Amino acid sequence: VRVFGDKDISIAVNNLSADQVAGFFNGMSGPQREELNEVLKNLQRGENNDYDLDHVVDRIERKEMNDKTKYALIRKIRKLQGMHIFGKSNSPSIKDIEPGKLNIIDLSETIDHQKKQVIAAFFSRHFFKKRRQGSIPPVLMLFEEAHNFAEDSAHSPSRSIIEKIAREGRKFHCSLGLISQRPVRLSTTALS
Repeated sequence: VRVFGDKDISIAVNNLSADQVAGFFNGMSGPQREELNEVLKNLQRGENNDYDLDHVVDRIERKEMNDKTKYALIRKIRKLQGMHIFGKSNSPSIKDIEPGKLNIIDLSETIDHQKKQVIAAFFSRHFFKKRRQGSIPPVLMLFEEAHNFAEDSAHSPSRSIIEKIAREGRKFHCSLGLISQRPVRLSTTALS
């Protein structure tokens, strides 16, 4: 058993797409997404693929774009920086997924609801993708207090991937367990 606490969790910035970043927020405009996509693609094409959110902000600041779009993007990236989970590598990583091993992402000390959802969204999507590619062994993802991650009414960055795993996961040997004392608040799609 390995427990990844708040200080052990890290999301590699060079693994993020503009669409993923947009999914972390309720309402990123088309122009913001397009500009961010261009910035991230330029960073990925660069010689140094070892970049972080500071590099992203620097590129946005130097890029020619509409001021309103620029400052809205910078505010969003700064909000992500404030979560202190974005770095240069993923932790847990696909190397931590092995048969007979239990990996726990412990968010009990995390107060920020959006941060919890960003972590759940990223790692669920990442591991589901790796499972579909056959890069990791079959997995079972359990979500304790699942109503916090698959809310039926509010914008939830993690809801869409949880619903996708609930619908399609079995055929890829990626199973899902939702644990909640408030099932009425869970996504009806995930439940069905």
